[in-house]
Amino acid sequence: LTYGQTLGEVALSDGEASCAGHFEWVEPNAVQVAGDYWMEVAFIPEDTEAFEGDTCTVYVHIGMATQEIVWDFKTSIISVGDTLRLEATATSGYAVTYDLDPTDIAMLDGNTLTAVAAGTLTITAQQDGVDEEGNQNYYAAAPVSYKITIAESSTGNGLVITEVRARKVVRNGEVLIIRGEEVYNLRGQRIE
Repeated sequence: LTYGQTLGEVALSDGEASCAGHFEWVEPNAVQVAGDYWMEVAFIPEDTEAFEGDTCTVYVHIGMATQEIVWDFKTSIISVGDTLRLEATATSGYAVTYDLDPTDIAMLDGNTLTAVAAGTLTITAQQDGVDEEGNQNYYAAAPVSYKITIAESSTGNGLVITEVRARKVVRNGEVLIIRGEEVYNLRGQRIE
């Protein structure tokens, strides 16, 4: 049995009884998280007038399911100062996280990437198999990576940061980049 399957999707076999009949799950629609359980099974005799049914428990192992990352990424080039929404999903429905390499030419705020310097960037989407409650019901998905080029801004208004010491803040709803003592908006304009 694999996570996501109901008990009723698995046929019971090899049960023995002193009369003719069949076994069935007491809760056939139950879906458990991955792990080991004792689940209740009922014996239903063919001749219900001569014999009574009974219940017992059986050991059930529910294995982790597999998942994939689905990401139809079509962007190959952006400019410094541009933002890009990353929209990878996992077939598990669990949240996807992203890694950037190198980390000094773009920043992430949730699923929004902001280009801060020119270069080649690798964006990797991943999902470790753990849900928001900490349940490990899926194996980790194979990571999916894409490379993009971040070009200098053609208008000259792009923000170019060459130091790793830059940081992003939000003030009055506006995203700002702080480098040393200087503050810039995402259009590359210095804020006094």
